[in-house]
Amino acid sequence: MEKERIIFYSASDLAVYSIREDIKIFIDKFDHKKNYNDINDIIELYNIKLYIDCGNIEKFLRDTCNYSLSEINKTIWSKINLYFNNVSNDNIETIYSQINDFMYKEHFWELFEKCKLYNKISKDIFTNLFNKTEHKEAILQNRGIVQKYDKTLTELLKGYCKTAELLISNYEVHHDDTTRQLYFPKSLSLQEKDEIVSSYIDNNDCNINYVKIASIATDSINLKLSDVTKLKAKRKYNSEINRMHQNNEGIEISIKFQVVYSETQYLPKIFSEDDSSYTCSFSSLWIKRNCCIEQLFCNFKYLFDFIDDQGRINLVSQTSEMNLWDTFGLHSNKEFKSGYAFDIKNRLALMNIIAYTKILNDMKIRVEDVIYNVFNQFCSQITNLKVTLPILNDNLSKIRYIAPEIESILKKYKIYVEHGFIDLELVSISSSPYKIEEIPSKTKTKYIYADPRIESIMFSLFSNQGITKYCWEFGKKYSNLYHLLVNEEPFFNNLKDYEKKRFDELISNDYLHVDKNGILRIKDNLEISILYDLYQNNVISYWHLGKELRLKIDDMINNNRIYSTNTLFTVKETEFFNYFLNKSFSNGEDLRNKYMHGSHDYDEQTMICDYNRLLILFILVLYKIIDDLICYKFEEEAIENN
Repeated sequence: MEKERIIFYSASDLAVYSIREDIKIFIDKFDHKKNYNDINDIIELYNIKLYIDCGNIEKFLRDTCNYSLSEINKTIWSKINLYFNNVSNDNIETIYSQINDFMYKEHFWELFEKCKLYNKISKDIFTNLFNKTEHKEAILQNRGIVQKYDKTLTELLKGYCKTAELLISNYEVHHDDTTRQLYFPKSLSLQEKDEIVSSYIDNNDCNINYVKIASIATDSINLKLSDVTKLKAKRKYNSEINRMHQNNEGIEISIKFQVVYSETQYLPKIFSEDDSSYTCSFSSLWIKRNCCIEQLFCNFKYLFDFIDDQGRINLVSQTSEMNLWDTFGLHSNKEFKSGYAFDIKNRLALMNIIAYTKILNDMKIRVEDVIYNVFNQFCSQITNLKVTLPILNDNLSKIRYIAPEIESILKKYKIYVEHGFIDLELVSISSSPYKIEEIPSKTKTKYIYADPRIESIMFSLFSNQGITKYCWEFGKKYSNLYHLLVNEEPFFNNLKDYEKKRFDELISNDYLHVDKNGILRIKDNLEISILYDLYQNNVISYWHLGKELRLKIDDMINNNRIYSTNTLFTVKETEFFNYFLNKSFSNGEDLRNKYMHGSHDYDEQTMICDYNRLLILFILVLYKIIDDLICYKFEEEAIENN
């Protein structure tokens, strides 16, 4: 029976802890004089060398070997070179067939390059090896091999049935491990790559996940799919999804959304949900009784939850709301990361605005007039910071009116913050496109973010995936360690030594401490509550907090645990607007450009949805400007009081 061999996966892999004893035994018994004739032995030597090179085993082997690790490393490499010096056209195919492990076959191609076998292995023999290699990535991960067999590889890849998957995976798909990239021959032109992907889409055996990525692929110097190919991919993907639904293939998750208005309901809003439906019931009676223009505008915040109490947009995609289903499948490295919760929130928002418009129309009130009057009244002291909204009837005309108006108001506000007034001549002369993330806040300190260096701290405290919550028998009652510590008094000394080590980072950095009674406690409840808000919402709006919390935040900034910015929009809000308005993401809606350039769908229902989506975005922009001016007032008052 073949012995289990040592395999190196990566420098950061934890496998070294489980196999360190095997590595130690191997090195202790390493014979400097032995000649190695088995390819599997040679590749195992190479794997040992990789562990030595990355420094992962030095602390385990100190003072246990007769030779230094550097000497062993040199000897290993000399034996590898000696073996490959004897590899030739005559024996390499036999040698390759003797490799037993998949990972070892990948390492064979690394050694093929490192030992420069491409200088003596013919194109015909290389072709045979290529055809015998099940996973072509093992070859394409080596730049030198690809360069040497450039034209040969070009022809081989044009004839390989999964080249399109390799191209899409390398240039379009998001990978957590960014260290392993594929190289493609320079002779393989952009047109040939496009033809390869196009032919792949025509194949009945194509993977629908890759077809989806191809449909939203973005242009680059390495891969540029034609519009015809993208359209073909889009149609193929939609066709396959429809077929799967008709045939009841796969797992179907069906959720029903309802927005209803009641003439008898007393409460303004009632939200209910079950396993398969979400229902928002609003009281039209309450809306009609509270119909002053300011209240009708505030309904977007307090009834429909577009904005939270800190002036943050609720409709953005939050990492804390992502679930396991959101991570399945292939994802483009340039796509907007939305998720199930994001889809639910924004579907409901769209349904809410459409239904609310109907209610207001029944009251002889245009929703556009509500927005127009409230914003212009609030900003009346700022000359030229006024909005206009369409009074047209057809949706296409309204869309073409409102999209530029969003850009206009943002450009004006940017100029107002930077210059203190809005010079209309400057607005008109400024033709350069603005970036949403570059629009400044009127305040010096607007948003607070966690420093990336404390991400592991926040994960340990607040994630429902943290294993620390299972250290006590009552741990499973709580969704995370933070909730456990708030509700219980866990005895730290009851833990086993290996369990205590999980808390080293939290204790050594003064987030937790063990009191005189041996109970694990939060060191500073105020600070942890701030971090919890950051974990849940990604950001905190500084001037919506009380003085005590702001002082604590100032202290945390000085300790480099968090940092501040002064932009109008948060990072997540910027992504949100770019997703719907621009072509910043491969799966973005691009509402602003598609109607400007006439590339839109003339379907009336689609245009109704698009107009109302733009109306939501417009409302959110106005809310953010109003909130920024309020925060600036808070800041001025705080400065005066100090």
